[in-house]
Amino acid sequence: MPDVADRAWASVARNTREALSWLGHPIEPRCLPDEAEPCGGSFALHALAHFATIKAICDHQLGHLGAAPEQVDDIYQHALADLLECRR
Repeated sequence: MPDVADRAWASVARNTREALSWLGHPIEPRCLPDEAEPCGGSFALHALAHFATIKAICDHQLGHLGAAPEQVDDIYQHALADLLECRR
């Protein structure tokens, strides 16, 4: 049974999996710890894998857009600053 710290990542794992589906990368079978076909990975490990996959998809698509690295970095830094401000 997942511990409390890992259980806190359950909704993130579900939401990031849904985001991947919206990005054209659906994940099957459903294999989170509390689902019918658990793969053995924790909620946190699933969230980590989903975030890394989302990052790869974003980097790939930004390349297809031909986005200027400076433009991407400016937007990224602004978004990161906003996220860090929310943590205070």
